[in-house]
Amino acid sequence: MVRRGIAFSPPMVAAVMAGNKTQTRRMVKQPPFKAEGCRNADMGGRNEWWDFWASNTKFLAIMAMGITYRFKLPYAVNDGLRVKEALFANNIQTSKGKLLAVHYGLDSKTVDAGEGEFAPWPWKPSKLAAMYCPQWASRTDLKVVAVRVERLLEITIEDAFAEGITLLPSGDFGLEGYNLSAATPVEAYFMLWDYINGKDAHKQNPWVAVYSFVPA
Repeated sequence: MVRRGIAFSPPMVAAVMAGNKTQTRRMVKQPPFKAEGCRNADMGGRNEWWDFWASNTKFLAIMAMGITYRFKLPYAVNDGLRVKEALFANNIQTSKGKLLAVHYGLDSKTVDAGEGEFAPWPWKPSKLAAMYCPQWASRTDLKVVAVRVERLLEITIEDAFAEGITLLPSGDFGLEGYNLSAATPVEAYFMLWDYINGKDAHKQNPWVAVYSFVPA
């Protein structure tokens, strides 16, 4: 099974590890045409506006107004996902000299690199963003079970929950670790999207790849 890295923020990692997050939406290169009002069809389905289908490769394709556009995606069904998360390192003085203890940003647990308590740290900064997390530091493996491409605003209540949105003690909906809450799960997800991608980013209704996954 192919195993590829995918980065998540600490709150997202926590949601994945808790089993609350089983889906993620990632921006794709936008098609060179507008398809306003277009909704996702079933795999192999067809309607008067467009059709949508998938092959065994990492491509999903749409057809709108006679124009075919293929989305090239980094992950496919049955791919393994290696969760990449933020790290930080502490200098530790020992009888053999100065070493680095590497920890996860989420919970400060020490990374087990298979070399005892200490791990290599070739980077100058003491903190490392999730996108740079090396393979030896990954502690969570996932498997992609479904892939589709759709407009962001097509997200359903069920999708929002799969994205990690939960009911907060206040009675509103949100995601622990982010200072946001809303009256509905979908509104909470749009707030999360805007927090990550910029003010009112969800209103642009971009095409996104939707990856569903389970623990590997």
